[in-house]
This record gives sequence, C-alpha cells and structure tokens, in this order.
Amino acid sequence: MASLFRTAAGWLERSPDTPAMFERRLREPWKQFALLLLAGLILRIATFGDPNLHVDEAFYFVVGQEMHHGALPYVDIWDRKPVGLFLIYYLIAGISANVVAYQVAAWLFASATAWIIARIAARWAGVQGSVLAGVTYLLMLGPFEGFGGQTPIFYNLLIAGAALLLLRAQPQLAVGVPTGRTFMAMALCGLALTIKQTTLFESLCFGLFVSWNLWRSPAPMLRIVLLLAVCAVLGALPTLLSALAYYQLGHWAEFWQAMVTSNLAKVQPTILLIALNCLRIVLRLYPYFAMIWLGIRFADPAVLDRRDKVFMTLWLVGAVLGVTAVPNFYSHYALPLLVPLAAVSALALDRRDIGLFAAAMVATFSMVLIQPFDRAGRLRSIESMDRMAQSIRLHDSGGGLLVYDGPPYLYALADKRPLTPLAFPHHLNDGIEKDVSQFNTLAETKRILKAKPGVLAISVFPSNIPENAETRSLVLGYAVNNCQLVDVDLSLEINHSELIAIYGDCRSTGAYLHDY
Repeated sequence: MASLFRTAAGWLERSPDTPAMFERRLREPWKQFALLLLAGLILRIATFGDPNLHVDEAFYFVVGQEMHHGALPYVDIWDRKPVGLFLIYYLIAGISANVVAYQVAAWLFASATAWIIARIAARWAGVQGSVLAGVTYLLMLGPFEGFGGQTPIFYNLLIAGAALLLLRAQPQLAVGVPTGRTFMAMALCGLALTIKQTTLFESLCFGLFVSWNLWRSPAPMLRIVLLLAVCAVLGALPTLLSALAYYQLGHWAEFWQAMVTSNLAKVQPTILLIALNCLRIVLRLYPYFAMIWLGIRFADPAVLDRRDKVFMTLWLVGAVLGVTAVPNFYSHYALPLLVPLAAVSALALDRRDIGLFAAAMVATFSMVLIQPFDRAGRLRSIESMDRMAQSIRLHDSGGGLLVYDGPPYLYALADKRPLTPLAFPHHLNDGIEKDVSQFNTLAETKRILKAKPGVLAISVFPSNIPENAETRSLVLGYAVNNCQLVDVDLSLEINHSELIAIYGDCRSTGAYLHDY
C-alpha cells in the first residue's frame, strides 16, 4: 500500500500545467461567466415551475407575496429570518407571482457565486482549476438542498464577493492605506447579515483578517482604529437600519423577539439527531475534503500566498462556526461551506492529470444523491399541488384555508390568505418550534379554530419529530368533527414526500367548536 501511494505521488508531481484548451477557449472572464451561467441553468431548469421544491423557499415566496398585500414580517407573518431575505422575495414577487420568478433569480445568484469562486480561485489556479471550482459548486448545491431559493443561495454571493474584494485589497491593507474594496467588502457582509444571522461569523472572520493586516502595517494606530471603526459601522449599518425601521413603526419588540429571543427559546434537537445530521453533512462534503488534501499535498508551496492561506483558513473557520451556531445541522445549513471549499479545491482541479477526473467524480457523486434532470418527477409534483389547490378552492365553505402541516405554497396556489401570522406550518406543528414566537402556539391554534376555517391541509403522518401533539390533536379534532375528507394527495418535495389530507366543506357550527 505504501508503494502504491508513492507511485501515485510521483505521478501527480510530474503533472503538466493547465491544459491549453481551457486557457485558449475560456481565458476571458466573461466566457467563464457564460459557461457557469449555462451550467447553472442546465442543473436547475428541470425544477422550474414546481411550487413545492422545499418548504422553506415556498414559504419565503408566500411572505414576499403577502408583503404586497400589506403584511409586515414578524408582525403579520412570522419567521426568524432577517428582513433582507423577505425584501428579496418581495422584489421578486413584484416582478411575477409565478414561482419561476424566484427560481430564475436563484439560478442567477448561484451562477454568479460560481463565477466569483472562479475569480477567487484564479489567484492560485489556472483557467481549468478556477472554472471547474465554480462548476463543482453548482454541482454540489443539489445534495445540500440548494436546488432552489434557499437562503444561502442569495447570501453566498455577497460573502463570496466580499472575500474577493478583501483578497484583492491585501496590497493596500498591508501598508495601512484606506481602500474602497475593503469598505465595499464590509458593506456586502452587512447586507448578508440581513439575509441570515449566521453570516455574522464569516463577517467577523473577515474583520479579523482586515485587523491582522492593518496591525502588521506601518500605519499609525489612530488610522488603524478609525479604519476598523468605519468597517464595523458599514457591517452593522443594514441591520441597524432594519431595527430602526421597526422601532419607528412601533414594532421593536417583535423585531427583537424574532431576531434574538426566538433563537434562544428554540428547543434543541436530541444528541442522536444532531449526530446523524452532522454525519450526513460530513459524508457529503467528502469530495471536497479529498480534493483539498490532494491539492495542498502536491501543490507548489509558492502557489498559495501566505496572506491568502490565512484568509482562506479564517473564512473556513467562520463558515464552520456559522453552521455549528445553529446545531440542527440540516443539510442546507452547510451551503456556506461550499464556497471556500470549492475555491481551495481548484488546486486539485487545475491539475491536468486528475483535474477533469476529479470534476467528473464530483458530478457523479452529486447526481447519485440527487437527480437534477428529473423533469417527470417535478411535473408530478406540479400536478399534485394543482390538484390540492383545486380541492381547496372547491371545498372552502367560506372560512378560509389553514395549512397546518403541508406545503405552504397552497395559500398562493389556491388564492387564499393565511389565517395566522404563523403561516409557516412548522411553527404550528413542530415541537421544536413551540412558543418560539411572540404567539403562544396552543392559544394561537385555538384562536384559528374559533374563527372556523373552511378548509384544512393536514399531513396524514406528522412531518416533524417531535411533533406538537397538543396542536395536532386540536386541529384533527376540528377536521374530523366539522369537515369532510375531500382529497388525499402526495406532496413531492425533492428530498421529502408525504401524504396530505384536505378536509373541506367545514360546518360553521358544531359541538366541537365550543370546546375552545
């Protein structure tokens, strides 16, 4: 075995430079962008039009549409994501209420991020390595539930852009000279923070890098302090402006509760569930671990500048801290890790002997986990959602729709307004989400049922463990005693499917109603 490794090592060390084909055909950055744009489209186009790719992004688009009806996040419709995310979906919904609108936007953001990764990787790799690094990012989004409009799809672009700006600002930082690139990077980090709170850790690590460079520079201490103060203000400003807006509107308490208190009140999952989710993430990151080891092991030490090594290490630490800060370890929480990992993997992808082979292995690995070209499956999902929406429209007795445990985009498809600020079903049915908002979950469920909803969507089997048994028993009791079972259909998310029961023609009177 040792001789085999020595043989492989010798083979790798004798590898030639980047293939001329990549240099000749893709040297210009705009050509690389066009290729990555096309690659992103090919990997996503089969999903376009499906309103049920993932419960999270479907809900975000519902929020964006509700904001056009006057709903205010955290007050009229509740979630713990920062307001910047909902503003993105609000802007998209202003263009079109069709789900293709947000899916196209997500494609553009993903491909643009891949291009930024290629520009970062170009610092230590040739055209082949940098382009393939961007391609692998697009390939690995799917296994981590990044096939649609998950939150990191949007903020990864901002963080990657900030990273590129800081890497390019290093010569100025080394001599302590103020640079617009540094200030712009901090502003991008601030915008990312309004999309997801966990970007704070990557932003802080970027700030540490700036501080480290300035501290080592010959600049006077007063200038260093002033520069760092400006960076801190730029990073905090978008969040401070959001907070000020809610304060001026008289809803500071709701904003604070959503941004801070709700995250502290959330019940932590069991150790076993944490371990299983963490193991899943690590195993899915294996191709990057292998490529980075190969790249660093056999790369010329002079390829990576010392400051670049420090920066990439800090970035990866920040991304890991962002993942571990919310210890649910859902697959999509690891999406921020893909950006720095993809950039560093360019060292291996740039090699003529193994680069193309490694990229092919990543493609194979990702497509074993998720089939990006399964248009037939997405059409079945579209049809099932249309059937459920049709049943809801036909069998609403006049009290409106409650999606207690099911696809939240049924509200939009059936042209129904949510009956509660807790329109994200998990906030009603998930035991982990119990009482994390300013609304008491049980009391809010009773209030909804007292309002006599005319049609309900309820999963046949609880979709979340632990379930909120109190609210589920109340909702099922209302449905069984006051409504008719009018449809049972299959909800087909990409990585999750469940049977959804539609109870409709609900009576406006009934003995069960008086139990509330």
